[in-house]
Amino acid sequence: MRVKDRQMQMNRKELEAFAKEAAKGIKTPEDLNDFSRMLRK
Repeated sequence: MRVKDRQMQMNRKELEAFAKEAAKGIKTPEDLNDFSRMLRK
């Protein structure tokens, strides 16, 4: 596996962990909209 592939794999795992943790706080459509806006900033 090339270095770049390993870095992408790590980033994907970190992103998945972040998304799972963030999803715990999303209870309403408004929460989802707020989270989506935050990601686009």
